[in-house]
Amino acid sequence: MRVVIEIMNGCVQSVASTGQCDVIVIDRDELADDVLPDGDRGYASVWEAEVDLSAIEDAIRLTGFHSY
Repeated sequence: MRVVIEIMNGCVQSVASTGQCDVIVIDRDELADDVLPDGDRGYASVWEAEVDLSAIEDAIRLTGFHSY
């Protein structure tokens, strides 16, 4: 399975995958007000990835990786 996470200016903009999956994004921001379960400051978000084969192929082509 392939997952593409698009980040713009430090924020997750979109998540796409070749199959149904959950993606956890952990941002270890020292200035965050939230405390993660391990006691460190940061933000955690759970995303349900959108199955979007064309977005995956476009991202692979953009980065120069070979599709399989």
